[in-house]
Amino acid sequence: MMPIRRQASKLTEALVWYHFVPAGGADGAAWYEEYLGCGGEQMGQRLDVAVAMLRQRRLSEGRALLDECRQRMDALGAQRVSASVRGAVEESYWASQAYAHYHLNEFEAARKALAEGQRLLASVLEDAPFLVMFATRCYDFCLHLARIARNERRWDAMWSHIQEGREMVRGERALCQLSQRGVYIQDAEAFLSTVSAQDVIEVEALQVLLDRERTLHLFERRALGATLIPNVILQY
Repeated sequence: MMPIRRQASKLTEALVWYHFVPAGGADGAAWYEEYLGCGGEQMGQRLDVAVAMLRQRRLSEGRALLDECRQRMDALGAQRVSASVRGAVEESYWASQAYAHYHLNEFEAARKALAEGQRLLASVLEDAPFLVMFATRCYDFCLHLARIARNERRWDAMWSHIQEGREMVRGERALCQLSQRGVYIQDAEAFLSTVSAQDVIEVEALQVLLDRERTLHLFERRALGATLIPNVILQY
């Protein structure tokens, strides 16, 4: 019997990295159930709200929500949540925390938060290799680092981070380097190619996720945005 996964009501729900995890077998299905059961998805959604607040310059509200999420994550330790589930939740927290530091021009703190997120992501994949889709978050880290370098006027570093992300999407560079191997975008695509869609939304989601050219095009658009300083014209 195929593991049951929750039906997406819209495309964006089927595009989140963990939606197809149950399709990978018993381990993925058990992980997915634990992730939802401990409130991991809800916490991720709360972190998204916090980031939206920060983007709107509602800094005090955004930071307060981040602090609330931190307290909820600390409580997971008493619930015997697996390391891979807790790590996935914490990775989202550190990425959001990095965004908060970025908006406060605390660039070194933002880099440290991103480094902690990257460390957690690698730790999760070491512990739960079936979560290969988690690795697709890695090229976003490159764009985050590029934005920080842009604000610091470190142009060579900015372009270098963008090129690293570009090579990840192209499959020329590992998304994530583990102790014994690298995880590439081809690994995520190989996983997706084994998934049987259960409805039209998933059919479309798989088409989107397996369209490397589309992914690269979207990355290039976001990379362009990462190089631009609002209301400023620069010659690099």
